[in-house]
Formats: sequence, structure tokens, C-alpha cells
Amino acid sequence: MGIVVKEQAGVQLMAPYVGKNMVNFLNGITLTETHIGTLKMMEVFGEQKSMIVSGHMIDDMDNPSWLYTDSSTVFDKSSKFTPIDEDTPISSAVKAYCDVVETDYKEYMQKLKKINDNMLLAVPFKPGRIFEVACANSAGGVSHKVLILDKVRWETSKETYKLEAKLVFKGKRTHDMSSVTIPIVEYLSTFRLEGTKDKLSDGTESKDIIEFDVCGIVKPIEFADKDKSLIIDGMYLYEKLSDRVNIIGCWSPTTSDLITFKKIGASKIAKKLIASVDLISAHKKYIAPYKTFKVHTVQV
Repeated sequence: MGIVVKEQAGVQLMAPYVGKNMVNFLNGITLTETHIGTLKMMEVFGEQKSMIVSGHMIDDMDNPSWLYTDSSTVFDKSSKFTPIDEDTPISSAVKAYCDVVETDYKEYMQKLKKINDNMLLAVPFKPGRIFEVACANSAGGVSHKVLILDKVRWETSKETYKLEAKLVFKGKRTHDMSSVTIPIVEYLSTFRLEGTKDKLSDGTESKDIIEFDVCGIVKPIEFADKDKSLIIDGMYLYEKLSDRVNIIGCWSPTTSDLITFKKIGASKIAKKLIASVDLISAHKKYIAPYKTFKVHTVQV
């Protein structure tokens, strides 16, 4: 894995490129279908009561279970994705790309609607994977344990009304009944996939590079210094100068390399990107397209 330079002209970021990126993102991520918002009459302490599905849990992708709360539960169904700009909604970008490749854009808009309505959830980590987890110990300190991801759970927050993803870990041995639940937003700071290094190639900590949204989608990453930025998502590398954004690279479709259309130099932001590229490559599938999702800024 690394950076490969294939010199060619970069292109200005325009709607069809965002549309292609979104289609690629929606085709690539693993999704689970939910019943969030569905009402059901249930017996609660001997009485029939109207309950609503406000959470979703998987320990087996094919057999999810649901969490119920009182039917008065409030849900935040605001869009998880942002308009590309004040004049261009995501739907226009997706349609522009689909028109070029002669495919129906409606299925992608339906997927986006279901994601916004909490009817489809991104699953970046499947149960059964092994993680290194920082756990509080009896001495008041922190010990690092190797644990199995037992369940992925989404619950509607009583404070924000947003659906929040949490991971439930258990011990590797059958007699180990310990269980630890950690919000997905603590990825790399409290838990990490086994084998994920805690240092970048420049010797700095890796925990500040990948940032999840509460729903389980990785934010595009912006390496910023004064009026210039390098931004990377799951498909493209961008250069931002003032308000102008150009695509200056892309991920290889066949390898884990980042292909740049020019040498990106030795500035502080270029060095940080180069140091981070292996880590980002391992997570690129779940990075939302730039211009459609809130950016995670790494100030260099």
C-alpha cells in the first residue's frame, strides 16, 4: 500500500463526480434493514401497551432483534447527508451520473431515503471480528484486552433523538462472561481492530485520523493548514485552495494504493496524508463521499 503518481490533469469537482462517488459508496457498504418506527402491541407488566421499535441489534446478520420503547419515543429523521451546495441536492448529482452510465438512479435515492429514515443502517464491523479494547481495571487504571465483537446495537438517544451505534464486546473464551459496550465514535481511542497500529508511519498517534459519525459512517478526512487542504474519502483525493476544489487523485480499483495525478509535495499536510494512507485505505469503504457528509478536520 502506498501512493502511486500517474501524472495527468486533475479535474474540478463537479456534481457528476459526487454522484459517481455516492453510487460507489452505496454499492460498497454492508447495510442491515431495520423496523425502526414500527408500532406493536405488547404485554407490559400484564397490560397491553403500544410500543415502538427504537433500536436494532445484530449478533447474526441474518437474524436481527429489535429494541422496543414507549410509543411516545421521538426520532430524529433529519438527513444524515448534506446538500452538495446551496443549489445542488444529492439527488441531482446521482441522477447526473446515472444518466451518463445509463442506469436507474431511483434505487439509489430509495437507499438514501431509507438510511435517512433509519430503515437501513451501515454495518462497518460485523460480529465475530477481533478487537483490542481498553478496559478499566480494578486498580483504577486501564488494561488492554483482546475481545470478540459480540453484538452491534443501535439505540435511539433520549437526549439527541438520533440513532447511535454501539459495539458490545465479550471475552474470547467461553467461560469469560465479561461484556463491554462502547459507542462507535470511540473507535481508535478506546477500541481498534486487532492489528490496527496505534502509530502512523510518521510516529504520531493514529486515533485522530478516522472518525465515525454516531450512525456508523466514517467522515471524509480533511488535512488542513491555513488556506490549503488535502481531503480524502472512499474514492477521491481532493486539493482545496480557498473555495476551489480539484480532484487530484483516486484510490486504485485493484490495489490498496492511492493514485495521485501529480506529486503532492512535502508540505505538512502532504506528509500527514502520506503517513495516514495505509490506515485510511483499510477504512475507505465506509467513508462517506466528500461534499455529502460532515468533514473530520485534522489540523496539521
